Amino acid sequence: PEAASHCGVYLSIASNVDRTQIAWGTSNGCIVILDAATGDQIAGYKIADNSNHIWGVGWSPDDRAIVAVDSLGAVRVVDVATGNVTLIAQHDGPLYAVDWADDDSAIAYGGNTLAEATVFATVSVAEVEQLMASTARPAEFAITPAADR
Repeated sequence: PEAASHCGVYLSIASNVDRTQIAWGTSNGCIVILDAATGDQIAGYKIADNSNHIWGVGWSPDDRAIVAVDSLGAVRVVDVATGNVTLIAQHDGPLYAVDWADDDSAIAYGGNTLAEATVFATVSVAEVEQLMASTARPAEFAITPAADR
């Protein structure tokens, strides 16, 4: 059975660099990774509570991490191999879009505040790596890819 079948409907999608894997953000706070050719589930991570929609996902250029934004204004990075999650920014309104720069220099994201002001921000990958080293926590559940993938 699919590990993340209780994660709700898929709301966002992004392919990895070589387009062999697809990351989906779900309505119940999960990220699910699928094999692009077969549709088989490779991994799943519960990174937020059930009422928190993952509106945007993006892969790092080396495919080792996925960044996600959600309906409660959080920007999180998931280490694909370990399932560890790091909160890298928090805003007071929903975030809808996120992307990891191809040159691995920054992550950009956007959305709205509760007062409906536009949010557009970037964070350097160097800062993200420091946060990942010091504040990462295990996901509520994490089913990581098999070692042979």
